Amino acid sequence: MATTKAQPLLIAGSVLAVLGLGYATFGRSKKGKTSTSTDIVVSDLDDGNDNHDMISADEVSQVFDRLFRELQGIFAQLMQNIQMIRMQGQHIPEAQVMALVQKEMINALTAKQAQALEEYDMDYECFEQATWDFLDETNGNVDKYPQVKRAVDRFQKFWANVSGQDDIEGWRPGKEPVKIDVLSPER
Repeated sequence: MATTKAQPLLIAGSVLAVLGLGYATFGRSKKGKTSTSTDIVVSDLDDGNDNHDMISADEVSQVFDRLFRELQGIFAQLMQNIQMIRMQGQHIPEAQVMALVQKEMINALTAKQAQALEEYDMDYECFEQATWDFLDETNGNVDKYPQVKRAVDRFQKFWANVSGQDDIEGWRPGKEPVKIDVLSPER
């Protein structure tokens, strides 16, 4: 009895396999040409050497620079709105302002980051890994990708000021936060 119930599934599976094989052998490729079983599309092979899929240091810098500029504009607009409310005589406690700013900035970061990564056709995890890889690469004591370091450090400093997180500036995975020495007017 078990054989008769399994037989229709076996036949259905065989039909699907034959249809799939037939489509692969005689189907149309994306370019509209008829393909044969010996055609191999090199771009479909995953040999790990797809340089066109690699995230470049310039792209990482551009994403961080873009996020910095766009979030800086959003922050300025938020502060302007808060100032207008205060000028109308309404008092907003500082803790409430900070909570509102943090919430709005996190929402803005989430949205703007998704937009930027989509436009650059990047996945968040790949972008994050590429960022840390570029930051880890040094040539002696000199950063190999200084533009990435500058963009990330500038964004981290901005985010530390906006969010109130004083331990994020100069942070790298697996390392303690490093305070970036900003020259004071006395120096």
